[in-house]
Amino acid sequence: MCNENLNTILSLDFSSVNDEGNWLHDSSNVLQTIDNKLTLDSDSNSTSFIRQIGNIDTSNNRVRINCNFEVEKTDTSSPEDMEVLFQLWSGGQMLFDSCVTFDELNDGINYVYFLDRTYKLENPPTTPISLKIVIPEGWQHKVFLKDLNIIDFNFCEDNVRSYFVIDELLEDSLTSQSSGIQLEEWKVDNNETLTTEFFNENNSVGGNPLTEWKFAKADLDGNNRISENTQPNSFNPFVDEFGLDFDTATSFYGGKSTGVTSGSDYGQGILSIGLLKPAILNGNLNIKKGAFFIDIDYTKSLKIVFNVIVNQNNSNVFTRPTYFRKYFIEWNALTCEKKYYYIDQKDQSEVDQLVNGFLSGLTGVEINETIVSCDETFSPSGNVGNFSYVLDFGDNIGTAGINYNAYSVPDRFIIEWNGQTFDTGFVGSSSYDAQLIAAGVSPSDINTGSPSTGSGMLTFNKSQAFPTQATITVLAPLGGTAWNVTGICPQPTQGSEVEVGEGGCNTTPSSWDTVFINDTNPNSYVPSNGDIVYSDIDLTTPFNGGNDTFRMRVTSHPFQTILNYSFKIDVNGIVSNATLCITQSTSPSIGSLSLGIASCGNEGELRKFKITGQPNQNVRYQLKTVFMVNNSHGALGHVTSDTGHSNNFSAISSGFVQEDVMVLGSNGIANVQLELCARPCLNETGSVNEVQVSLTLFENDLTTLSNQSVNVRGTSQCNNNPQ
Repeated sequence: MCNENLNTILSLDFSSVNDEGNWLHDSSNVLQTIDNKLTLDSDSNSTSFIRQIGNIDTSNNRVRINCNFEVEKTDTSSPEDMEVLFQLWSGGQMLFDSCVTFDELNDGINYVYFLDRTYKLENPPTTPISLKIVIPEGWQHKVFLKDLNIIDFNFCEDNVRSYFVIDELLEDSLTSQSSGIQLEEWKVDNNETLTTEFFNENNSVGGNPLTEWKFAKADLDGNNRISENTQPNSFNPFVDEFGLDFDTATSFYGGKSTGVTSGSDYGQGILSIGLLKPAILNGNLNIKKGAFFIDIDYTKSLKIVFNVIVNQNNSNVFTRPTYFRKYFIEWNALTCEKKYYYIDQKDQSEVDQLVNGFLSGLTGVEINETIVSCDETFSPSGNVGNFSYVLDFGDNIGTAGINYNAYSVPDRFIIEWNGQTFDTGFVGSSSYDAQLIAAGVSPSDINTGSPSTGSGMLTFNKSQAFPTQATITVLAPLGGTAWNVTGICPQPTQGSEVEVGEGGCNTTPSSWDTVFINDTNPNSYVPSNGDIVYSDIDLTTPFNGGNDTFRMRVTSHPFQTILNYSFKIDVNGIVSNATLCITQSTSPSIGSLSLGIASCGNEGELRKFKITGQPNQNVRYQLKTVFMVNNSHGALGHVTSDTGHSNNFSAISSGFVQEDVMVLGSNGIANVQLELCARPCLNETGSVNEVQVSLTLFENDLTTLSNQSVNVRGTSQCNNNPQ
């Protein structure tokens, strides 16, 4: 074995040592320790901070510098970009330098970085070395050093720490029903190192990752590793999947494997795996969470083969998995060729992953954003800039979001959750539109108005417990702005009440059970395979249907309507075998069309007509905008019938489409009224707001649009008089 001859030249933790007197600098600002960090405060782009380090062991051929530090944009008028140079000097000669760049810094946010650089020493200097830190760009901002460690050592090819990432596995497994990693080979120089004991004791694959895979959060350098199931940046699946032990005294299952849980001999190969840096930069310089390392002997060939299975829908990992991939890590010591790829077991396609493997462990920038609970209000004001907050919604499921108020000066509010983005555009008074465009805002992103559109609500469906946090970004490009945001904690989705009774298409159930479905308009509900029927209004307890056949009855109108479908419901409330009951021999038709007087007078129309079909027939219809002159105003309307049907609608865009169901009377007829009134438009003298909406019936199969339709029109003249 090669001797690394590790030699610590300098090791400083600024939370426990006052080191201010050991630095030389030419800044007029005082060097001081604040909040356990050494603060570097430049006064020009040539300011330098110099600290003598010590002597290098001349028998070694590498020097390594580690430094955890933060930067913060403390001057709102200064540049958004920043460069920090770390240089090693010997006398008047610069040996090495590293540049760390920060782009698009936002006000009031700390940006965390872990500098980890190793340099090759061709001719180790015999004189003491020193560290010089310079900030040539963005010098107006402050740098906070947390620690500083410099070592020299002898490079050993037979013990090189190499990082790997199984792309998106941390994120996918966190939300999965089950996931598994199955190790098949660990060969060194074509000799299998895995033992019979390993395969005998690890023959069960997969489980619930949330409880078994040791999700964690750690600093960029791997320190302060703690359990974290909400917003983890690391995990350790090797405890459960491979039966390995890790450090639990000073870390949460981190570091290199310390042995085998059972005490058996699993071979030396598998014991070279471990967890340190939680998130690293891959070959494309993208930050990847869930990194692990292997200490590889590059003097010998290596081949590792393992399966990765993720199942988002079933607790049995092998039952219709979301994906099933066979991974290969290969190193050829003769040709120096590296390979990292997987074969998709569904279609046998090969996907190269070398960009995510054999990595040195460089880390990216971590942003420390302000975290607030979902019922809090935050309201900075007056400053131009971009503001970012993390809103913690907890693990409840339901409608969540924010109430916002930009008042008059426009701002933009954005929610990012679980890969989805919800955006208001710039809201406020339209009198600022010219200033927005001059500031570089695209007109398509402007949603201002007169009066101001600055106050509103932005919501989304938090459909799963995790992730619990969302990023709220406020863009404020204009001076003098004032805004506030209040979180909306998840409100559980409530179901619509319906009834189900046992029976097929040709039977009428003798009894009915009250159940709930996740559909806001049960009258137009079409049962589909995979839907879930619940016993409670909060949609938490599935209805036990025992895999029997059912019909569904809607009770939300004064009359009761049996949907024209039959279906099975299993013990978990899941719908299957949904079947359309074709009992209607003829399609409904429209007749006896006449014109009435709309409630809005000349600004609308009222059409009266009859729909004729079979007795008590369910008639499905579609409302659709077919013509619109000014789509910023639209029209309001309603459909009523003498059989108890009532449907109020708002046609406020050219893309308006709505469907509903009404029932015919016992004589097979419904007398229907369709009314449409154009909305008034202000401050647009000479313009016309004109809207035309059609009502079209479906055929008797309830899925195909027929040629039976009625059109209604609304028109209003625009003026300057507020109403």
